[in-house]
Amino acid sequence: MRILLFFLLFFSSVYEIQAQHRIAAKLEQLYYQEHYSIVYRKSSKLMQKEETKHLFEPRYYFAISGLQKSNNTFWLKRNKEKVEQSFEILEKFKNDEGGKQFLMAHSYELFELEFDLYNLLTDLKQSTLKVLVPHYSSLITQFFSGFDFSKFQIAKSLNEEWINDVKGVSKIRSDLASYAFNYIGVPYKWGGTSSEGFDCSGFTQHVMKSAGYSIPRTAGDQFSKATKIKLENVQCGDLVFFKNDDKISHVGMILSRKGNEVKMIHASSSKGISIVEINGSEYWKKRYFGCATYLK
Repeated sequence: MRILLFFLLFFSSVYEIQAQHRIAAKLEQLYYQEHYSIVYRKSSKLMQKEETKHLFEPRYYFAISGLQKSNNTFWLKRNKEKVEQSFEILEKFKNDEGGKQFLMAHSYELFELEFDLYNLLTDLKQSTLKVLVPHYSSLITQFFSGFDFSKFQIAKSLNEEWINDVKGVSKIRSDLASYAFNYIGVPYKWGGTSSEGFDCSGFTQHVMKSAGYSIPRTAGDQFSKATKIKLENVQCGDLVFFKNDDKISHVGMILSRKGNEVKMIHASSSKGISIVEINGSEYWKKRYFGCATYLK
């Protein structure tokens, strides 16, 4: 009888682990593919089922997909309480030993999420929902405090290699790069447009203004008003745009293109003004949206 009970408990445990793995893999895959609405719905259903409601995965993916959905201001306007709910769920993870370990195992997703949420704050400040910015900023700061994302920082220090990359281009393009280089290390600040701190589109707008170009304030408008070009044809001084949930959420300025190696300078929410090679980063490659220019 004891042997039978042992085997029943053993196989029950194995089945639960396998089921948990299948759920986690599916939700992770859908989230990675930016199907946030699908993840949100599936997670919500799993949170109601008796056999899965105790698992970390449904609650975690419900929370982070809900926060990603808040990038859609139309959805956010009607679901403000969902943002609060998502942060409440994530805070409970931080207050539970197993939950904390789970968050650590998903720290790269959280690193990306933090970046996207700070971009959301920038967008909100330009919208009719700007009244939400102080509270949401407080929630973001509170939750992400204590996380160490340093191993994920993809920006590199400025050195002679970067300077050599801008040689051989027109004077106006090299001047733009030189001007942008002056701000390396300036911190990220949502809504920022000065040397005290920049957000992504605030930085590109500021740099282009130094050459006499007046361009729109937001990343989306900067793309829509510029001349579209292919990534393989970009040059120093052109702009490169990235998406989140099919919406333009970030912009940087091209420094150089050598074969498949494309470098940009941008306002990173984690490192401030810094440089990154786009094709060497899975984060930026999967979010690439397009390129455009205001230069001839």
